Amino acid sequence: MRGPNGTVWLSDGAVTGARSPLVSDVPFGAPTGRRFEAELTWRERLLDAAYYALGQTGGEFEFHAAPPPDGPTRALPLEALRQAIGRRRALLDQVLARPDLDTAPVTAAEVRPGMPPGRRLRALLAAADGQLTPPQLAARLGRSAFGVLLDVRLLAAAGLLRLPPRPPAEPPRSGAAAAPDRPPADPSDPNVAMLLRIRAALEARL
Repeated sequence: MRGPNGTVWLSDGAVTGARSPLVSDVPFGAPTGRRFEAELTWRERLLDAAYYALGQTGGEFEFHAAPPPDGPTRALPLEALRQAIGRRRALLDQVLARPDLDTAPVTAAEVRPGMPPGRRLRALLAAADGQLTPPQLAARLGRSAFGVLLDVRLLAAAGLLRLPPRPPAEPPRSGAAAAPDRPPADPSDPNVAMLLRIRAALEARL
């Protein structure tokens, strides 16, 4: 499936790869080093890419019957991917509900209430030059995109970053009518919207 923010490869109901121009490519080749560490690295980068590829706010997915560039070496069930991305979004919003910070350049506040504890946060704050986005900072610092996203929200919540203006609220998107015996799904919910786009892409293939 290909969308404006990236591509996700599916095989038999499982995700075999994901890429997004916003984050580092997921390695599809044979694992190197310790197998357990290679598996964790692959999963982390897969979730980083899928978070952006499936979390797009505009455009639709196109389905292309093609394998990952280097072949499917691993797979993650689609439901497991959806749950993992949902947990990430929930954790980020629990810290600070500003999803627009995920793609905005990160700028350190001129007046800081205090230096954040820990070398990791200080390094991120020092690199926040107002030009680099969280994924770009992750690449520069050699960290996972999600780890930087979480730290950006933490720093923003602590008043250590200069926040951009809030984007205008999106108009509610219409969805299919739900069955009368259950409440309708909210298409503005990121998880629901992601599933609706996946379903539309798969139906277009039939």
